[in-house]
Amino acid sequence: FMISYLGLKIQFLDSPSNNTFLVPILIVSVVIFDTTLVVATRLFHGVSPMQGGKDHTSHRLVKVGLPVPVSVGLMYVAAVAVGVIAFVVARVDDTSGWILAVFVGVVMLAFGSLLALVPVYETSRHRLYRIAKSGN
Repeated sequence: FMISYLGLKIQFLDSPSNNTFLVPILIVSVVIFDTTLVVATRLFHGVSPMQGGKDHTSHRLVKVGLPVPVSVGLMYVAAVAVGVIAFVVARVDDTSGWILAVFVGVVMLAFGSLLALVPVYETSRHRLYRIAKSGN
C-alpha cells in the first residue's frame, strides 16, 4: 500500500518528466516478477498459489544448474540494475523513461517465459535444460 501511495504522490523537483510513478513500480519489479511467475505457473499446473514451494525464481535457477550463491547473486544484481534504471527514469524525459520501463518489462517477460519451462511440479513435462559443466 505504501509503495502504491508513493507512486502516486512522489514528485522529484529536478525531474523533467511526469512519469515518476514508474520509479516505485520499477524498484519492486523483481518482487512483482517473482510473484507473477510463481502464481501463473502454479495456476497453470493446478497447484494452489497460496501454498509454499520451491518454485520461485531462485529455486528455478538452482534447478537448471546454477549454484545457490550465484542464483541469489543474480537476483541481487537484477534488483540493483532495476534500481539504477528507476533512478535514470526519474531524471530523463517522458519518452526515454517509458522506453526504459518497457525494456525492463520485455526482459522480464522473456526471462519469465524461459523460467516457466523449468520443471518444478509433478505435472511438468518439459525437458530440463541444465547448464553443463565444461571439461569432462
